[in-house]
Amino acid sequence: MSIRCYRSAFRLLFVVLLVLTVSSVAYNAYRRASEVSLDLSANTISEVSRKIVQRTVAIFDTARGNLEVDALVVGDRDIVAHRDELLKIFWKQVQLTPQLLSGFVADARGSFVQARELPQLVTRVIDRGADPPQERILYRDRNYRPIAHIKGGALYEPTSRPWYLGTSDDGKVRWSSVYRFTSIEKLGVTASKAVLDSAGRIRAVVGADIALEGLSEFLAEQRIAKGGVGMIVDSSDRLVAFPYQLKLKPRADGSAYEGTPRVSD
Repeated sequence: MSIRCYRSAFRLLFVVLLVLTVSSVAYNAYRRASEVSLDLSANTISEVSRKIVQRTVAIFDTARGNLEVDALVVGDRDIVAHRDELLKIFWKQVQLTPQLLSGFVADARGSFVQARELPQLVTRVIDRGADPPQERILYRDRNYRPIAHIKGGALYEPTSRPWYLGTSDDGKVRWSSVYRFTSIEKLGVTASKAVLDSAGRIRAVVGADIALEGLSEFLAEQRIAKGGVGMIVDSSDRLVAFPYQLKLKPRADGSAYEGTPRVSD
């Protein structure tokens, strides 16, 4: 009877040790697999983040470079008298940079010279040296050939705009907050840089409107991990760019989104 008890006890002990060994091996294998999976996910996220940062910085670096060149070209020139030269430069920059919506310059008296891609391909000149002030908007094709023109009322006052008022005489490029361009319903930023006279005073401001829609397209192409998405968020939790497959929640009152949506949206 005692031999049977010993046998049963040994069998039970063997089974318990076997279960503990198998469980330990399975747990270690699971833990290692989880660590490897987490490491791979972390590496993937890190790589995607790096690519997004590089793409975003490249857009702003291009705009910054354009403004540095534009400021040198403007120099002490009369922007209306040299409008043809300036417009061709702005036009070429807009054509070469998909994210660039427009390039422009305004002087201290309120004259304005602009090449713009959206909502239409146009060049625009406001001459406040004329009496009364004059505005001419010229519609063009992709090859810069004129198609039609209209005379505006010269109602736009560039010197009262935030991009003009936000510049300073330190010569640095200034960036606006992200906002929605109402004419095209796209998010973007405006960059500006002061052009100084020999006394260090602001005599003109060059600027560029930059769309961030291309960043959303870029984010939509990124593959992170199942259930993962890439977004660009500012310090106020506003969505600067996000993949198109993400849908914003309907507003409680059914109204459309205005301005910049937040992460909670």
